[in-house]
Amino acid sequence: MLRRHIRPQREKTEVIESVVDGQQSLFSDDELAQLQDSNVSITEVIEKQTKQVVRHRKAKSSGQRTAFLDGLPQVDKTIHLTKVIFHYRNTRSGKVIGDIIGQGYPGFIMCDGYGGYSNRLYPNARFGSCLVHIRREFIRITKLLSKKQLKYSKALHAVKLLGAVFHKENELVYQTEKEKRQQRITHVKPLLDRFYQYLGSIASPQGRLCAAIKNALKLRTRVYRIFENGQIPLSNNSLEGEIRFTTLVRKNCLFAKSVRGAEANAIYYTLVATAKINKLNVYKYFKYLFDRLPNQKRSDIEAFLPWAEEVQQVYHN
Repeated sequence: MLRRHIRPQREKTEVIESVVDGQQSLFSDDELAQLQDSNVSITEVIEKQTKQVVRHRKAKSSGQRTAFLDGLPQVDKTIHLTKVIFHYRNTRSGKVIGDIIGQGYPGFIMCDGYGGYSNRLYPNARFGSCLVHIRREFIRITKLLSKKQLKYSKALHAVKLLGAVFHKENELVYQTEKEKRQQRITHVKPLLDRFYQYLGSIASPQGRLCAAIKNALKLRTRVYRIFENGQIPLSNNSLEGEIRFTTLVRKNCLFAKSVRGAEANAIYYTLVATAKINKLNVYKYFKYLFDRLPNQKRSDIEAFLPWAEEVQQVYHN
């Protein structure tokens, strides 16, 4: 991870960049130590979406946005801090994750089925997988079928079986991660077992159905990570929602005509998304940062982060 020092009276945009460039400055020593405990650290990696860096002339390179969601327990408290981090790179390489969490990361990584995210690069990590992405392959098949064909569709039956899994997940009642894990084992696991048993019973599947089944079976071990830790979600839907606004405002971001512009965008997206998920009034919070940060020392930065007590008291929606 990178460290940067903030010099007084720097431009405000540079100060903001220093706040979020690298993640080590966001945590105390105790919190960094907790990252080594895989039982309390969850990293979700959202499906990568490739996009060109916006330029006024033809782009010479392309890049991607990868959003990361970390749930980290605050020291001596049961409240979980939530951070959304946008990270720009001009490659789809699975090595990009290591730029943020390190090659030796020992916790869980929640992602889609992209082959770049694997234990080959991160031998100590435990990978989860998004059930929505698995279900999506079966849904695509059903959209190609007529009403008559749907009556006998194995793909539709698979979709319904997964629907029961999501429905039961939403009905769970729990107070802690351990309670949620136990509730899942008791109520969700039998339904997920039924889904995979059904896939195994389909004889000689062909075409798209065969591909969807192979994909689901390939990711089965990752899917079952949800029974190891209650913090692991069933899907990446929440994070896909976090990156949606970056697509909606793309045409209004013509100033991002270079790699540095794209990186600056990622910094501001990080601050906005993290402020929102911590239930802050984003406009008032940014005004507060621009008014105060230029005259602050590096040691004061933590007091300005979205979950800081004073910030929460004054700018919480």
